[in-house]
Amino acid sequence: MEVESVVIRRSPIPPVFKIVLAITLISLAYSIIAFGTDVLEQSSIRIFSLIEYDLTLFIGETLMNVLIAIFFMLQWAFDIYELRSGEIIHTKGILVRREERFSLINAETLSYNQGFFGRLFRYGTIGVFNPLLKTDIAIPTAIDPDKQMSLIRQAVRSSGNQKVIPMNGT
Repeated sequence: MEVESVVIRRSPIPPVFKIVLAITLISLAYSIIAFGTDVLEQSSIRIFSLIEYDLTLFIGETLMNVLIAIFFMLQWAFDIYELRSGEIIHTKGILVRREERFSLINAETLSYNQGFFGRLFRYGTIGVFNPLLKTDIAIPTAIDPDKQMSLIRQAVRSSGNQKVIPMNGT
């Protein structure tokens, strides 16, 4: 049985962690700036201008939080790994799309690893080693890596009858 085309789904948990971290850092910066305005309040600056300044800071912080959240989620949504017969296709990019193709012909090693959060939320990084490419093909944050590994294993087996013999020289 040959694998036609399967999108290897990726977990949204890591981008959510990035969003939470970025929002926390922006909120911390906002708090530091707001504390600075409290110090300025003790000087001769009018109260009305301080209220406008605080409102501007709040709107700026909220806008930054929303833009960062949108950026990380779009980055996650447009980073796609697709398993086709005999190859893995990695397509990425929000405005400019780039595509990388990795052959599964001669692939020797399939592996995956999961950290603490990966085991908790059921995602992991899948690695496929192809000696002709001389590198690991890494698929980060794949949901249910056991299931995804079986699909990749099936695709490797279906392309197993095709062997590429590397030539010496250039």
